[in-house]
This record gives sequence, C-alpha cells and structure tokens, in this order.
Amino acid sequence: MKLKKLKHRAGVAQLQNVMHLFAMASLFAQQAAAAISKSRTKKARPNISRFVASTICLASTKTQMPSFLTKILLVGLGGAIGAILRFLITEIPIEEPFSFPVKTFAINIVGCFVIGVLVGIATNLGQLDKEWLNFAKVGFCGGFTTLSAMAVEVIDIAKSGLCWVALGYVVATVVFSILAAFLGEYLVIAR
Repeated sequence: MKLKKLKHRAGVAQLQNVMHLFAMASLFAQQAAAAISKSRTKKARPNISRFVASTICLASTKTQMPSFLTKILLVGLGGAIGAILRFLITEIPIEEPFSFPVKTFAINIVGCFVIGVLVGIATNLGQLDKEWLNFAKVGFCGGFTTLSAMAVEVIDIAKSGLCWVALGYVVATVVFSILAAFLGEYLVIAR
C-alpha cells in the first residue's frame, strides 16, 4: 500500500513539473507576443537578453518554479549559448584545405578541452555546484560540440571521393578530442 502511495506522489510531482513547464511556456509566449508587438510599433528590435531574463523571472514568481525546472532552464540556457557560439564560429570565413572541415574539428576539440577542465574542477577540486556543472557540461558543451555535423561532413567528404580525408577526419577528431579532454583535466589537477 505504501508503495502505491509513493508511486502516486511521484506521479503527482511529475505532473506538477509538467504543468509548471506549460505555465512557463505560456508566459514565454505572452512575453514574446508583447515584445513583437512593441517592436512593430517602435520599429526597433526587441532586447533578447531582457526578454529572456524577464520571462524567467516572471515564470519563477508566478509558478513557484521547482528546482527541477531551474535545472532544465540552466541546461537550456547553456545549450543556447553553446549553439550560438558554434554558429558564430562556423560563420567565420576560413578556407578549408582538402575539404577538411577545420571549423567543426576545432569546435569539437575546444569543447572537449573545456569539458575536461570542468570535470577536473568538479571532481578534483569540488568547486562547482551541480546545477552549474550541468549548465556547462550538458548545456554549453553539448550545444557547442557537434557529432552530428561531423558525421554529415564525413559522409560528404567520402561521397566526393576523398575517402582518406574522411577517415583521417574521423581518426583525428576522436584522438584529439580525447587528448584535449585529458589535457584539460590534467591542467586542473596539476595546479
């Protein structure tokens, strides 16, 4: 009987989290509509950072946001920052020799180095809060690095007849990513 009550309570808690998420999404949509209508009347672009911050504050005060939703927002914000940074880097005009995707390669290596540093800080120094570690590891690094883009680039390179370049890209990405993560963690530990 107690197990059924516990399962029921857990189910109710999950349902409440989903309802809070829907309430936040509704508030976000209301804020977006207000920002768009203001920008149309003033012929100015809405301030995105103010818009996001006000939506989060409004959602947290109106819905009594539980910590689970705070974690989701932090991971989502980290992912957005990482994805935007990755996009900006891919827009840098760099000539890629031998059809080798230099930008994606560099993004993945830098992301692995960053995650190595974060793991080193979290595990060896214990100086990162779990929520902020999720923000940085799952959110930022997850949004910044990209296995899917690498996979598509490998297929495109192979289709163009440069199979050795495609194979070299895969091997170099895996080897240098692991080395970068190891180096990032090692530099933190060695301090």
